[in-house]
Amino acid sequence: MIEGLAPKRYSSVSCSAGICTLVVIGTGTATELGHVSDRSVITLDFTNGPPCAATSVVETLTGSDGSITLHENGQDCAPGNTGETPAPVDVASGTWTVGAGTGIFAGASGTGKFAAHTGGPTTSNSISGDISD
Repeated sequence: MIEGLAPKRYSSVSCSAGICTLVVIGTGTATELGHVSDRSVITLDFTNGPPCAATSVVETLTGSDGSITLHENGQDCAPGNTGETPAPVDVASGTWTVGAGTGIFAGASGTGKFAAHTGGPTTSNSISGDISD
């Protein structure tokens, strides 16, 4: 099982034609990995109109014994959001699958759920699910 919570901050944000790409980085703790660095590339598709966007994320958690990359898909909603990102307050949720792994996660597979809560310039991200090799 992998569980973790990593506070994050925005590294870069760009938007064009209703599609925004965010890079967020942070550190946290995850079972099996211990202390981790966390880097996510998030694509938000607002082309169907705010306040919600289709969300696609590639998240890599790196610990001292290896790294794991998760592919996440879901929805991000920001009540009252005009499409500007980062939104003042929003909530994202969805599912993930293992995309790749190194070290103790080489050859791993698995699935789970994620949730992210944004409040201004930082975000916290929680993930849970099962991983096997």
